[in-house]
Amino acid sequence: MKAAAIALVLATGAAGACAGTGAAPTQSARPSGGGTAPVRFATDTAHYRVASHLVVEQDVGGQTQHSGLELVYYLTVRIARQGDRFRATLALDSVPRYSGSGAVDPTVSAVRGTVFQGTLTPTGELADFSGGDSSVRFVRELTTELKNFFPRVLAAGALPGQRWVDTTEQQATSSSVPLTIRFVGEHEVGEPGQHLSRPALPIRSRVDYTFSGTGSQGGQEFRVEGTGRRLVTEYLALDGRYLGLTAADSSTFTIALPAVGMTIPGRQMRADTVTVVR
Repeated sequence: MKAAAIALVLATGAAGACAGTGAAPTQSARPSGGGTAPVRFATDTAHYRVASHLVVEQDVGGQTQHSGLELVYYLTVRIARQGDRFRATLALDSVPRYSGSGAVDPTVSAVRGTVFQGTLTPTGELADFSGGDSSVRFVRELTTELKNFFPRVLAAGALPGQRWVDTTEQQATSSSVPLTIRFVGEHEVGEPGQHLSRPALPIRSRVDYTFSGTGSQGGQEFRVEGTGRRLVTEYLALDGRYLGLTAADSSTFTIALPAVGMTIPGRQMRADTVTVVR
């Protein structure tokens, strides 16, 4: 759910998986020279509440169809030093809310206690990330989300005034449709302030993205194309602890069914919050 997110609901009402991405800064980096020590990730154990709310509208046969998804879950995240690297362990404590008008995975009650692990790089990427039973759809969706759990920063650490641009491409699946998603993100580290009563740096991002893919349902082929924008503010405490985020995402898309000469336009809105609770 980081720099951008896609959640597609097809005309049949099948709910799509949410896919996010956040690339390490690759170009146009301009760090500040204000003399403040850079903020880097540090060893820590923290508990988080993660909440997502999705609304999708599609115009079918002159009528607007509405669908949505609400998801709330709690995580315990541990960052430990392993040689010259950090090892991150993310454990799913509970999923108190997972409901929607689309298809919701009925096996979600069995995923409590699932553990994911990866190497946390200085830029905030989780490398070699895996965990859980990949045959469970909810676990597959969550793996995509959690791989982008931490904020992206420059390799030398976060400093007020830093600005950079990154571009990336990701393969994802939504409503069983393979999608190619291309992102262009603009990021800026703000001045130190208070977040949850702790001194913290805000990291603000604007990510524009396009997505496309093809699939079939009921023997009928279709193509999906769309564009969107995601606005994110993440907070990194001055001691290196990740404090969470607020994000808003909106996109438009079309589903084309060539066999019947039909095009279905749609819109989707998503809001996310990640909050450290202790």
